[in-house]
Amino acid sequence: MKLRSIIDTTPAWKPVLMALAHLEAGGRLVIKAIRKEESDKENLILLDYPVHLWIKNPLVRVQLPELFKRVA
Repeated sequence: MKLRSIIDTTPAWKPVLMALAHLEAGGRLVIKAIRKEESDKENLILLDYPVHLWIKNPLVRVQLPELFKRVA
């Protein structure tokens, strides 16, 4: 099942990869990356361009107040 939007608030990197794999083309993933664990950073090596990023929207940095303005 592919999702149109996903918000990741976890302190780990593995859920980010899982979210990217389940994001539909043109979907949006919002990541709270203020504090992510160092212990599972090796999961970023598993990033597979065709699976996780191809045909997705570009990566965009969003600050929390801006995020809430868009939702409101």
